[in-house]
Amino acid sequence: MPPFIGDHQSEFATDTVRIHGIAGNTHFLAQKFHMAIVLISHQHTLYPHSGTEPSGEHIINVPLPAGSTGSDFRHAVETRWLPALHAFRPQLLLISAGFDDHTEDDMAGLGLTEDDYAWVTRELKGVAEAHSNGRIVSSLEGGYALRALGHSVAAHLDALLG
Repeated sequence: MPPFIGDHQSEFATDTVRIHGIAGNTHFLAQKFHMAIVLISHQHTLYPHSGTEPSGEHIINVPLPAGSTGSDFRHAVETRWLPALHAFRPQLLLISAGFDDHTEDDMAGLGLTEDDYAWVTRELKGVAEAHSNGRIVSSLEGGYALRALGHSVAAHLDALLG
């Protein structure tokens, strides 16, 4: 493991955009790494008991009601995620890139588009550039509407590389 993760003293952030919370990852990170911040956005009430209660001081949970738009998501990121990230100053940013919040994905009722995913990726990249010398690890987390998934992944990658 790289020293900035393995020593348990380094600060890193993980971000997840999903229709449901990531209870297992959240619990693991909150227990194992005391210097982690976890940011979650998901469709509230789609999965019972996912993200309704705070599960740690460094868990920034932003549940969005069904029908939320990209504007609602961007507002949540601007007012909740970004201030927390800049205050935390992570040395590494991990992105669990879930694209099942896309308006074309029938797994949920949120209305994000590939433009929203590109925007949030650019915002997160700006945080990484400001605080961690640009260190980002991104992994594909989900997305079930294949056309929307392909376009969203391409927008995410373009924003990471651009």
